[in-house]
Amino acid sequence: MANHIKIFLNKFLELKNKNTFLKKILINIIYNKINVSIQENQIEISGKSVFIKTTPLIKNELFIKKEKIIKEFNQKTNKNITSIN
Repeated sequence: MANHIKIFLNKFLELKNKNTFLKKILINIIYNKINVSIQENQIEISGKSVFIKTTPLIKNELFIKKEKIIKEFNQKTNKNITSIN
């Protein structure tokens, strides 16, 4: 019984690790495109959307480079995000 619970909980750990990996890739891409450092806790990936909690100034920079950021992220991760908000 305890083994089944461990297997079940490991699935959540794998999801968290994958999400952390995706966030790190996105942070790197954003830094390379607009030269701004964003923290992992500022990013939320949900379905095909990425939500970034930051200042309006940085959001404007992200909006300007949005298509290039999305394209590079999708190529590096084989994920299909369509928007950055």
